Order: sequence, then C-alpha cells, then structure tokens
Amino acid sequence: MAGAGVLPIITSPVVANIRLHHVLIDGGAALNIISHAAFKQLQIPESRLAPTRPFSGVGPVPIYPKGKIDLPVTFGTPEKFRTENVQFDVAEVNLPFNAIIGRPALYRFMAVAHYGYLVVKMPSPAGVLTVLGDRHAAVAAVEKLHALATDAANPAGDNPSASRAKVPVKEPKVPKVRPSDPEDVPVKTVQIGAEPSQTTRIAGNLGEK
Repeated sequence: MAGAGVLPIITSPVVANIRLHHVLIDGGAALNIISHAAFKQLQIPESRLAPTRPFSGVGPVPIYPKGKIDLPVTFGTPEKFRTENVQFDVAEVNLPFNAIIGRPALYRFMAVAHYGYLVVKMPSPAGVLTVLGDRHAAVAAVEKLHALATDAANPAGDNPSASRAKVPVKEPKVPKVRPSDPEDVPVKTVQIGAEPSQTTRIAGNLGEK
C-alpha cells in the first residue's frame, strides 16, 4: 500500500461550526494546536483567549502562543458523529496544517488511528465512527514539510556547489624578469681556435670552457 505508515492522517472536522481542512491527527503531540490564521477564520474574538505557557518541539525555537481556548470539534456526518470540547493553543506555526489534534483530544474522543489505512475510528452514539484521512492532502503536506526542512537547513538559499564555484582561484605569482640592456652586460673576448684571430665575445660572467 503506497504511503502506508509514512503519510500523516489529515482530516477536515468541524471546529466551532466551521469546516476546517488540513487538520493533522498526531498521537505523538502532547497538546492541541490551531494556527493563528485558522483561528481568525473562525471569527472568534481574541479577547476570549486565556493565558498559556510556551511550548517547544514544533520548530527550532520555543513558540509563545497567543493564548488557549476551548472549541467544539465534530467528526462524522449528520447521521453519525461525535462532538467534544477540545482545548487548543493558538499560535503562529510554520506548518502545512491548520490545526493539530494531539493526544489530549484523541483521549477525549477515545479515538484510535490506523496509519496503514489512514483512518481514525472512535465510538459515537450511533455506533463506531470511521473518519477517513485525505491522502492527497497528506502527500502535499509531506512535500511541504520537506521544502520547509530544506529551507531551514539552507536559510540563505545558497547552492553550496555554486558557492564553491564563486570562490576565486589565486594563481601563483611568477616573478617578472626584465631583460638586461645589452650595454649593461659585461663581455670579454676568448680564443676558440689555434689561430690568434679565432676569437669570440661572451658574457663576462661565463667561463671560457
């Protein structure tokens, strides 16, 4: 099964009477998070936010939420559904999700996630409720997370190989030799044959051999 155990479970529950897409089901998260941008779409006054503490684990630095708030979350259809009040931390998070449903909310729903089939099952008044994950949204989220990780590892956007190509290569310095003026070079006359007239002129710093 393609993506089995690798893709995240992305759902679209109703949060405060608004259908909220790109909501991650994360049993490894110790809290429930809703992005500040998604919270503003709910048109809830920020004056309703209560103080909360910073948290870490979502990025390289601690995140200071704008506050926390309890919101009704509904999974399912009008024929079979379940609603629970979930406490969210409202924060600016650089993630491809509008919200994260973590362990505290999954406990309230008594939900079980199956990552092989990308489904979540939970009890409801009308029987077992099966929530299907959005596979296309999951693939897009993985690609976005990969892009974010790449940008974080290379914040300047430089190509390492290109950077190396830009480094100028210093050529070794070769001492420049200025040819001597012929008038400045000392010369002397040497005999090269048996006859006294068989002579030649050579530089004064050379031997006669």
